[in-house]
Amino acid sequence: MASGSIPQEVLAPVLESLGTSLAHVLPCCQSLASAALQGDAAAFQPLARCRSMPSPGHVGSDFEWGRCGRVARARRPKCDWRDIAKAMTVADRGQWSEVPTAGAVPSQRQSLALCGATARSEKVILFGGNTSRRVAGSWEPSRTLCLVDLPNEHGSSVHFTSIDTKEPWPTARWGSTLTQTTTGALLWGGWSRHGNSQPWMLRFREACPDWTELPNTTGPWATAFHTATGLEDGKRVAIVGGLGDGSSHDGVWTFHADTGRWTHCSGGPAPAGHVAALDADGQRLLLSFGVRRSPDSLNGDSFLETMNVFDLRMNRWDDLWKDKVQVNKPCARRNPAGASIGRYFIISGGYSEEDFSTLNDTWAFDMRRGTWKLLDLNHAPPVEGHKAIASGLDLFTFGGHRLRHFEGPHVSVHKLALCQGPDGEGPGPTSSLCSKLFDDGHSDGSLITDMSSSGESG
Repeated sequence: MASGSIPQEVLAPVLESLGTSLAHVLPCCQSLASAALQGDAAAFQPLARCRSMPSPGHVGSDFEWGRCGRVARARRPKCDWRDIAKAMTVADRGQWSEVPTAGAVPSQRQSLALCGATARSEKVILFGGNTSRRVAGSWEPSRTLCLVDLPNEHGSSVHFTSIDTKEPWPTARWGSTLTQTTTGALLWGGWSRHGNSQPWMLRFREACPDWTELPNTTGPWATAFHTATGLEDGKRVAIVGGLGDGSSHDGVWTFHADTGRWTHCSGGPAPAGHVAALDADGQRLLLSFGVRRSPDSLNGDSFLETMNVFDLRMNRWDDLWKDKVQVNKPCARRNPAGASIGRYFIISGGYSEEDFSTLNDTWAFDMRRGTWKLLDLNHAPPVEGHKAIASGLDLFTFGGHRLRHFEGPHVSVHKLALCQGPDGEGPGPTSSLCSKLFDDGHSDGSLITDMSSSGESG
């Protein structure tokens, strides 16, 4: 039996159900391990570790592989591990829904900055955004900071807590990014009416925010509508693209949060309003969509649809991915929402120049095979400028606008729930051997640790 092929949370009830006979236990465990290694679902390997998608509270060395599965189980008590693992590797069933909000819910906005908060439960940090429906000339940036508690179970609300402004504090901005690192959350770029978009580092000390302005003497020019992706070690942030000085920028800038040092790799695409994801298994950074703007362009922005891949180990762009031709793929768009769940890079919404409208489709890019799949789901929110974060098997989006129109006075929250059945909790147990073992007194949640009392520091 391969070491680690059966998670401990699965192995314990299996052994308990099979009894103490070694001759009986070994063949069964070997068959389960073999099935896991061959991909017969994934009730074992992917359920306890999901390298491509850390939960909001995970950063660098604090990452704990089992949290993704436990968060999914806590929200979907009728799902067994097989259902959860299949959702990570297949991603073909789910539901979009608007999530109720509670607490100090901020006003509606677009292009805000968000990242996960290091906490024992699933929390998100939101900052800034444009509270105006317009994007040219009359925009109104915000400097609001919110701590958001994601729901622990189906049907619960998202709870907002507003953090009071206390100097020093970054200027109001939109189109910026927040990225969690082992030393704090990096606020980078954005557009501000005060013309000051210096980088800041956010740390929470005794529940109070502590902002520190960072020197930027060797790094890139501050841009807006870029992407800033935390890398696997939790110490580095890869910043790509964005608008600044009348054009979009190329190259990959990497910020080393532990030393404050910057490194740079030139060339590659020059996108803005795009999305990015980390494929930790393949050590690659994936970027797609957005627009390219040239300072001398007379025809406006050029919409992009190519998937670009940056090899983090070789520190160069992988041209083989760029040349792949696919018939079934999403149309070009700007400002979609995107996040990775399992092996998939999930992208939804955005504005299409071809259709002159905001889109309500959802696509999944298989980061292993390099192929697109249109998910057969109910319609996604037809907006652009919304931001997404993954938690368990859920993708939450915040804000956004629809053709210069906000849906309601307060920031909207939508959720894509994978592995979600019509009852809101999941498809229920299957008839497999493992499901029978789990159902025999073990499928009531005893295989998982509650998020609020798991003792995780991530």
